[in-house]
Amino acid sequence: MAAFWTDRRRLLLGAGGLTAAASLGACANGEIVGFDKANRSLDICNQGEPLSLDPHKATGTWENNIIGNMFVGLTTENAKGEPIPGMAESWETSEDGRTWTFHLRRAQWSDGEACDAHDFEFALRRILDPVNLSVYASLLYPIKNAEAIVAGRMAPDTAGVTALDDLTLEIQLEHPAAYLPQLLMHYTAYPVPKHVVERHGDNWVHPDNIVVNGAFTLIKWWSNYIVHLQRNPHFFDAANVVMENLYFYPSTDVNASARRVRSGEAGWSTRFPSNQVEQLREVIRAMCVSRRISRAIIFVQHDESPVQRRACAPSAHHGL
Repeated sequence: MAAFWTDRRRLLLGAGGLTAAASLGACANGEIVGFDKANRSLDICNQGEPLSLDPHKATGTWENNIIGNMFVGLTTENAKGEPIPGMAESWETSEDGRTWTFHLRRAQWSDGEACDAHDFEFALRRILDPVNLSVYASLLYPIKNAEAIVAGRMAPDTAGVTALDDLTLEIQLEHPAAYLPQLLMHYTAYPVPKHVVERHGDNWVHPDNIVVNGAFTLIKWWSNYIVHLQRNPHFFDAANVVMENLYFYPSTDVNASARRVRSGEAGWSTRFPSNQVEQLREVIRAMCVSRRISRAIIFVQHDESPVQRRACAPSAHHGL
């Protein structure tokens, strides 16, 4: 029996979701594999179904796995998860560490329109606007006035983000933050196309409307089914993008995802069982682990009664 994502890709073709059989990565014998080198397509087990592909509405890493292939921020990451130039070719900071000036490369959105500093200014003000209820807007609190804007005490246009010209963006901070290049890798700091968002509102991320500045653009999104991305010829580094098509499938079972990659039914998985890392390294040479900035909030109901104290392991109790 064919893998379930194989059937989904065939269904996309039958429903007119794709324009040519070649884009499905079909081999000469009609078999579809998870990683098709000849047709440069990749089936990916993603850890969940995205709720939104808007960088300002997304809340999970499973959404970032898709969004990160469609957008590029001022900085991006190398194979080790370290910040490197993205849309910004270079930057410098003031002596007090509170003013950062980014010099952008000339780039385009996937519709051919210029992607410039004004789009970053628009995007960073948009995510801080409390009207948009962006869950992760707080990640940008190092930006001057950001916290006050999210709280509704100041207007979005007072954010410390200014497009000095088409290719120069200035970011003013509340305090020195040497980690800003790492922070700007996060999808909350991605640009969004001002001309499209103003035209379509929240529907700008619909496949018929969306434009992107990254390596791949959205072709199809069937909820709880499949997300299909295709190579973006307008990407500034398109010449170095190897794959033509990426297919993301919601796959919540990490053990099943690992088995599918090992069997060749999928070409990649965004997660693997942590207790199988060394075993998987032997058969999946491309597997990598990167460090990321993250935070977690733990709520503890602490009962001071003797019974509760005895029920709690001593090491855990003192640790909390």
